[in-house]
Amino acid sequence: MSGEEGRSDKERRIGDERLKDEVMTCYAASCGLCRRNCPIYDITGRMVHSSTGKNRIIRGYMEGKIEPSQELAEAVFTCTLCGNCDVMCAVPNTEHFIDMRQELVEKGFFIGPLDAVSRNVEATGSIYAQPMAEPRPGKVTVYAGCRWGYRANALRRILAVLELAGMEPRILDEVCCGYPLRVFGFKDRYDANRGRLVKVLEDQEEILTLCPTCTVELVEGNGLPARHAMEAMVERLGDMEVKRPLDAVVTYHDPCHNARYMNVVDEPRVLLRHIGATIVEMPNHGVHTTCCGGGGGLVATRSDLATEVGKARVQEAVATGATILTTDCPTCFSNLREAAQEMGNPIKVTLIWDLLLRALR
Repeated sequence: MSGEEGRSDKERRIGDERLKDEVMTCYAASCGLCRRNCPIYDITGRMVHSSTGKNRIIRGYMEGKIEPSQELAEAVFTCTLCGNCDVMCAVPNTEHFIDMRQELVEKGFFIGPLDAVSRNVEATGSIYAQPMAEPRPGKVTVYAGCRWGYRANALRRILAVLELAGMEPRILDEVCCGYPLRVFGFKDRYDANRGRLVKVLEDQEEILTLCPTCTVELVEGNGLPARHAMEAMVERLGDMEVKRPLDAVVTYHDPCHNARYMNVVDEPRVLLRHIGATIVEMPNHGVHTTCCGGGGGLVATRSDLATEVGKARVQEAVATGATILTTDCPTCFSNLREAAQEMGNPIKVTLIWDLLLRALR
């Protein structure tokens, strides 16, 4: 399956009849369901920050009633692209917003910090403008991605967990999955990067991913045989001897891309129970998870909003009575931890990989 085929049912372009029909469907229904649990709308209360509002902007733009501008770009880019509105609706709203971002960039209206990040990928293959994870030999190809490649110590701990599950992880000479380029609006840069990425990974029989966002992009955007490493871990429970059971009450934060796009919901909970954790759920979990606030480039464009969204999620975790809030997504982990720190650390935010390592080693 090619990347085009993998995302063909979702892709739109501004002006397409299908997109026009969907935007008009949204306008005609005006049900407002998308505003339920929308992380940005919940904070700002501004219609323009909801899915309904953005679809109306797109309609106005296509009808020539709204001109492209920097103000318009800032409104469209104030979104985590979490996909909550897609769960609430039959219309692929998130793809509409990405299309509008790409349209604005083509017209010369973009967000400076996101341009800088995309230029880093263009020049170095990484959002951080530094080498990706150091290649290593092995038998199971693991794709670390930019964020884990940047956190070398954390990556070593993750690879140690995979080794304790009986795997021999191999890391290739990676480049960015390209997701930031696509959703930041720089489609030409995305297409150029995709050629480099596929060249590295096209001959792999299976790719285990560590970042939920990378998983989605490798599968949907590139048609590669990728799946999240936790799925492989669950298949190896018999090889995972628990030496130090985790005697703690834990709540798990579902990353949007895991739960809503790849259906990786049960696996982390199976692993947590395997090491002895007692799990309590937040009201919003699984496909109805609440975004951490770190997606869609929001940390770079509106760090204040990203923090407020993170605080709301931390408060939801605190209310469960758990002592540990855990997740596997590097972006979610960073944003939730920083939010908790601003709140005085009312709950411990820990990577699920670190919980697994302490229990198994």
